[in-house]
Amino acid sequence: MQATRIRHFTARQAMPWFSCGWRMWRRQPLAATIPLAVFVPAALLLRWIPVIGDVILLLLLPSVAASVLVHLHLIAQTAGRWRRPKSFKSWLVFLRQALFGAWGKSANVYSLILIGFVLVVIGLLGYALVNAVGGQAVVSPYGFLELTAVQMGRFLLAYCLVTVLWLMITAVLLWTVPLLIIRDLALFEALWLALRGLLHNGAAVATLLLVSAAVLLPAVPLKLWSPLAALLAWWLATTLAALLLMCSDYCSFRLVFAVAEGQAAPSVQPRPVSQRS
Repeated sequence: MQATRIRHFTARQAMPWFSCGWRMWRRQPLAATIPLAVFVPAALLLRWIPVIGDVILLLLLPSVAASVLVHLHLIAQTAGRWRRPKSFKSWLVFLRQALFGAWGKSANVYSLILIGFVLVVIGLLGYALVNAVGGQAVVSPYGFLELTAVQMGRFLLAYCLVTVLWLMITAVLLWTVPLLIIRDLALFEALWLALRGLLHNGAAVATLLLVSAAVLLPAVPLKLWSPLAALLAWWLATTLAALLLMCSDYCSFRLVFAVAEGQAAPSVQPRPVSQRS
């Protein structure tokens, strides 16, 4: 196996991750966007099923993320325009490959399923944390503005804690999944290498996650205006946020974990941090 250098990027140097993702998206915009635009409403429909829907979604997320990253990897390596599928069956084949193509690598299926089970456990812990910290405010039939000041504080604290928890998990999996599915590393080797990369690039990863999450903010006020407009806005905003995160994640993975032997120079010149044989 070729040696891998973990490069260091500051928060300011994370900006080329977004520009790299933008350039990659422009190569084949429809091919990159359509799978996520289809998966997002499917995920919203799953969430309408109490408990079971969230469990299924958490189990599927690692496989879908891995498949989308492989799909983006193929886009990055493909020259020319995207040939749009001509029939309904060919569209189904395209979507299956883009959203579940990672299952074609049998060696990685069990690792992706294991990550999904871990996410389910974390989801249950997060639910318990929300109820423990938020108290009765979480299940109160009244609106947020009708709660007492103490209940408002507990409600906000509970959801802030869970949000931080999920951001930390996302940061860890940000590079674990591509190292697992694209570099074909073993699960714990990919996890350890991703943690080392995160240790040296924490500020840059925080910038990536915060910018991606900020795309969702304009859709929040529409919930008070029209449920239909809010649903459409959430679909568009979530699709854009997922697209931004996945494209930038792929570019950051390629730049941070550069193969030392025969690796082309990245678009920015970060400082090498460590060497792994």
